[in-house]
Amino acid sequence: MASATKTAASVSITNLPTETLCAIFEDFVFDQMVFMKNHPVIVIEQVCVRWRTIASNTPRLWCHIRSHFPLSLITRMLRISQAIPLRVDIDFSEYMEGPKTTVATILEHLPTRIHDLRIHTEDWFDLELCWHFLEKPAPLLVNLHMSMDEGYCRYYPWLSMGFLGGVHGSSTNAFKLSIEGIVMRWDSLVPQNLTTLTLKYSCANGDHDITQSNVIELLRQCPNLEHLTLKILFLRLNSFRDSVIPLPHLRTISLYITNTSAFNAIMSILDLPLDVHSTLLLPSESVFTQAALFSPPFPRHIASGSLCHSLTCFFGYARVKIEAVIRPDPESRTSTQLLILLGPSDIEDEVDWLCAVSKEDSGYHIGLAIEYLNLLITLRPCLRSTSSLEISFNTRLEFFKRDLTEDIFYLLDGMSNVESLSVSLVDAVVRSFFRAAQVMICKLSLLRKFRIEMDLRDENFQELCNLFTVRSIRRLAELRVVGEALPTEKRVKLAAFADVVIFEERPEVLEVV
Repeated sequence: MASATKTAASVSITNLPTETLCAIFEDFVFDQMVFMKNHPVIVIEQVCVRWRTIASNTPRLWCHIRSHFPLSLITRMLRISQAIPLRVDIDFSEYMEGPKTTVATILEHLPTRIHDLRIHTEDWFDLELCWHFLEKPAPLLVNLHMSMDEGYCRYYPWLSMGFLGGVHGSSTNAFKLSIEGIVMRWDSLVPQNLTTLTLKYSCANGDHDITQSNVIELLRQCPNLEHLTLKILFLRLNSFRDSVIPLPHLRTISLYITNTSAFNAIMSILDLPLDVHSTLLLPSESVFTQAALFSPPFPRHIASGSLCHSLTCFFGYARVKIEAVIRPDPESRTSTQLLILLGPSDIEDEVDWLCAVSKEDSGYHIGLAIEYLNLLITLRPCLRSTSSLEISFNTRLEFFKRDLTEDIFYLLDGMSNVESLSVSLVDAVVRSFFRAAQVMICKLSLLRKFRIEMDLRDENFQELCNLFTVRSIRRLAELRVVGEALPTEKRVKLAAFADVVIFEERPEVLEVV
């Protein structure tokens, strides 16, 4: 017992090596910075003399400065952090002790120490406090994020030709630039080493609306871009120089689309790599009111001869998720991943988008959503070549009443190259699916793998058996059935339809609402 007590005492936190405590302190500061009004290190210093000494002699703990900290603390942090690169958050929407003095105290270190700078304001007068410093070269700066609340986005900051020293000084660091709600001067130079660019504008600006030529000319200056995000709700059409813009290093492109003509014009001249990941978010109201005219922009290298390797479709009230893996060159192993999110325009995160509840959700929209996908497949013939098709229906459709037989029939029609089909059904669409599938199943002559997830009560189970009785002329290589546990006699019955039959119990998951 005494030995155990001695061992416990020897591993007490008070006896941990200094290096170990420093690592723990760093994790604590990182985790708590966004939750605590004051700097987390202040809490550490109040524990004991040893912890205060360690914290005061560890510069890395003091390198994240926020403008709402007391000015005396900011001054102390600048001193203790020594020459460590700084991460700075300046937020004018929070209380700031002497804004002009605080901003000057922090940003005077922009040319020599600031590595990551984030500025948010509610008023352009506050933002003006920063301009003098933003016109100086900042060779250590690798991430600049500037945002203004939408209500003030009519102001046009004068980002002069000397913005960040014109060409970002002599820095060779990869640079990330994100601007939200602040309409920059479009003849301003951008850093030549820009690798990530995010532009988000949600307000109309009258005679000074952002045009497609503004965006195109900006992209001409960014040959090293790896990540591009454009969310411009009022992108105006105008003339532009019609020449190809090569972006050979681009890995991801995300577009939040309202004006398809303008975005199609942009995508038509971007020369993108074959393996770029494209995300297109389209507001539902645009599609449901003018579906026949609404074709989202695809990368220009996806042509009619391209081959779709896999197509995943998710359907819910007023929302559709379409994910495709397309090989622009059938002989190449590289492929473009294309994700289309059709739904509320103000939801950016995919998980939030899938779970969001729209006030305009209605049973009428789901049929239009499937109709839109059918139209998209018609307009983009390469999608019909898919060999792997996955269709899922949101559990929120459980009380859906509309008959979707015709919609599902046209969705499956023409998918003659499908070799692998996966379907996840809720009760509301089970009968519609099987009615359509019984007509189409014989046309899917290449189908070898089939996965179905649904409630396996007697009537649904019988629908499944009837489906494969129709297709009995050719056995499946693999049938995977996901649902509640089945008795032996039902398993034996399904075993007659495939070389391999796999049964899985459906996991308990939270309903997406």
